[in-house]
Amino acid sequence: PFSVCIVSIVSNISAAMSKWAVIDKDYDDFIHEQAKATRQEVLFKGKVAMRAQKDQSVKDTVMFITSFNLYTIKKGVLVGKTLRHNFPILTLKGVHVIKRRWNKAGNLTIRLEFEEESLDIEDHEESKMTSELVQIIIRIWKSISYGFPPGRQPLILVPEEYLAGFIEPKPDVCDGILATYLAFCARFGVSSSVSILEYFMGCFQTENKVFDVSECVGYKEVNDKKIHNKIGMLQLVQVAAALRFTDWFNEFVCVGFPLTDDGIKAFGEMYEAQHVNKAIIVQSSIRDRGAAALGTVLRLGQHNIQFLNLSKNTIGDSGLRHIVKGLSKGERVVHTLVFQQCGITASGMKELVGLLQEPNWRKEIKTLDVSDNRLKKSGSDMLARLITHTHSLIALHLANCELDTEFLFQAILDSPECKLETLDISGNRISGRNREFLLQNILRTTKTLSNVSLKKIPLKSSLAGVMTAILENKNGLKFNLNISECGIGHSGSKILRDAFTKFKRGTSTPCTTSIVSINLSDNALGPDGISNVIDALVGTDIQAVSLNKNLNRASFFGSFSASGNLSEDLCRCLEEWPSLKILSLAGDESSNSLGKTAHTFLKQLKTNKTLTHLNMAGNRLGDEGIQILAESLKVNTKMKTIDIDKNKISMAGVRYLKDMAQENTSLTDWVVPMDDISKICKANPEISGSIQPILDIFESAMDENEERLKERKSVLCSPRRIVSISGSKVWHEDIVTRNRKDTRQFGGIKSTLRFKKMLVKASSEHGEDSKAEMFTDDLDDDEAEAAKVVIDRLEKAERKRTSRAELPSGW
Repeated sequence: PFSVCIVSIVSNISAAMSKWAVIDKDYDDFIHEQAKATRQEVLFKGKVAMRAQKDQSVKDTVMFITSFNLYTIKKGVLVGKTLRHNFPILTLKGVHVIKRRWNKAGNLTIRLEFEEESLDIEDHEESKMTSELVQIIIRIWKSISYGFPPGRQPLILVPEEYLAGFIEPKPDVCDGILATYLAFCARFGVSSSVSILEYFMGCFQTENKVFDVSECVGYKEVNDKKIHNKIGMLQLVQVAAALRFTDWFNEFVCVGFPLTDDGIKAFGEMYEAQHVNKAIIVQSSIRDRGAAALGTVLRLGQHNIQFLNLSKNTIGDSGLRHIVKGLSKGERVVHTLVFQQCGITASGMKELVGLLQEPNWRKEIKTLDVSDNRLKKSGSDMLARLITHTHSLIALHLANCELDTEFLFQAILDSPECKLETLDISGNRISGRNREFLLQNILRTTKTLSNVSLKKIPLKSSLAGVMTAILENKNGLKFNLNISECGIGHSGSKILRDAFTKFKRGTSTPCTTSIVSINLSDNALGPDGISNVIDALVGTDIQAVSLNKNLNRASFFGSFSASGNLSEDLCRCLEEWPSLKILSLAGDESSNSLGKTAHTFLKQLKTNKTLTHLNMAGNRLGDEGIQILAESLKVNTKMKTIDIDKNKISMAGVRYLKDMAQENTSLTDWVVPMDDISKICKANPEISGSIQPILDIFESAMDENEERLKERKSVLCSPRRIVSISGSKVWHEDIVTRNRKDTRQFGGIKSTLRFKKMLVKASSEHGEDSKAEMFTDDLDDDEAEAAKVVIDRLEKAERKRTSRAELPSGW
């Protein structure tokens, strides 16, 4: 990987050595050993007349230049040859060519100024060494200083005749960042990390603009926990230095990796470049000192961060004060602040609210999340003041803060200029007649508040009032309502059914409501309760519903509702509910799941023309259920996303899905059952080799459908607003779709990188027109076939980049 990364650096500067490069064999052997030890290429070597700043006498010295360093050799009497000087090219401050005709050692001086010392190299005017040496030095520096601003570039005072024929290196972002990273490692004597190089290559290949420290370092999952690879902080510091001036990454993410104070300071320099607009540093062991270091970065005010998330770092009130102090003295306003589970109390909240009430902040702050902090009653009072005076705030997340919600409700009602669109008060108390009355009044009269989360709040007594208030809102809002884990149960489902039945009476179909999505997950509804909910919602214009984990054992053996059994009621969602786009019916993998009850519903998907997102994960569908689903999806042209993981399938079920993927034309981001596939491979290691081609089929099918969808969209109007349900631990996260990273981690990107390196090697050996056959002869049949598939995929990726500059040789 190291020689691959520097191929572009040496491609233009590895010209044949001139006569001054001819040196004694013992020196030549020493140079070769040094280059091999540092994994660098030798670009210049020869005997020169040199004078160092600390030693003004001119001496004949053997000097050689590698990809990243300039060295001189000292020959000792007892210890043999050693390095006298080692100057990283990155530390170059200036290059000067000075003509001095009276100089006895020659009539020309090449002055190389480094941070530590300056070197004067004597030469004759008619010699060609000056031109080649100067051009090599300048070309190396420009190749390994990607993105450096003019103020960080060396001063070059060289007559034009010595720059004749100079070719300006123009590395693309891939070669530039890789070379700069390797150069910084060489400068500080830090071993380069292959995993870091592979991570960068993966980002460039997939055009990933998010720098993720965990992915960069690498990790393995043990019992659902990330165990990061052992890596020195100095290596990460060199990564940060290489990225400091690049504009490739615009988001910085560190989740679960412990950043030290030095790490925060180093990556803080990325923010100064004003390319990074989002910083997510979650569960990274940041405490008071780390918060102080981050506060220092923010205080400079040169960043362009619009989103700052420091959740699950125990910074406490003192750490929050450092952050607030940094933000208050800076010139920038961060639009979104997230401090979930940071050990903040009312004391720290007072400092934060004081910042947000300053003139420049109260006009621009958009979102505040302080969930899972014990703010209690005194914190409620401060938040109420924030609502009253900060009218730019559109989202407020206050889950599990032990708040007195009466203060908040009253502040919202008393502030006609309040523009809140999202309010999350999950896990806080709303019991009490006055609180319930205030909440219902807000829901009935609000003109902006459309995203409301009441998760984990007991609602049996107030459910009817809440639903009636929302349905009676006449201000044109469309609510996203989260009432999951509220203990609604079978009796609550009847209340819900009665409220909707009363509202629908005398209206046309579909009945227009003020709700666009509703999350009823984990409410112990049972089959009867689910039937009641479907009976309530069928025929309305609601587009998204989540009914996850609602089949408990006690209710499962009860009688079904009078309107029919659960299987028939699920089919009604497809037949009588044309507005429904998103349906989530995930189970908990236990016997309390849909199982065979879902078969009729899955068959009905064959003719479905409305549903686009479906979650059936954890329902013990088995191979039989997956076969029915696969047959339906072969002809279904509307379904875009489906989650079918954790359904107890075998290799037969995987093959059903493979056949489906080859015929389906609409699925673009479905969740491959990786949990089931992993269990299959563990139980039957001998069939693991046959899994990878199937995963490639899944991925290529999704890519082809996505391309087809883009072509169709290019002639249609702009897409509508996407509806999502907040049902996971993170507010506003889509519960139906998951990222395709699961598939790619198993055998997509990492194997692609391996063959990509082989492609680079083949290109250098056989020319740019090399094909897979040229370098797959020494592989077994499976690897050779896989290599051809990957190369076809790479060629397809290159065709997509035709609007950009021509790709470098080998890429």
